[in-house]
Amino acid sequence: MSTQAIYTFVDPASGDEVSVFKHWDGYPRGAATFLQRAKALAWPLPRFEADEFAAAFVAANKTREGDCRVVSDTSKDWYVDYKYRIGFAHGGLVVEIFKRDVWTGDYTLVDACNLDDMEVLGEVA
Repeated sequence: MSTQAIYTFVDPASGDEVSVFKHWDGYPRGAATFLQRAKALAWPLPRFEADEFAAAFVAANKTREGDCRVVSDTSKDWYVDYKYRIGFAHGGLVVEIFKRDVWTGDYTLVDACNLDDMEVLGEVA
């Protein structure tokens, strides 16, 4: 069974948002790994543009058909386990983590942290 997630990249300067669906490993440790991979392909910080970082996220993490895609309507219920909002603030990438309650379907903010403070998997730790 997969842990699905939607990653919404938010440009603080323009307010633009771009969202990407990832079919598997959407729990926070997996998300941290995917975001670190994307960071390696994106503009060096402090330059942060939502669309460019979303493109880097897809380029760094798409491994097969259907596992990673740009989505235009995040208002519909995707039934994902996690939603992440990622932006640039305080000199780094800030990640808000929302987890879906399986009984109500509501998303609750469970953490907000700097990407470098998220628990990551071996290769990027």
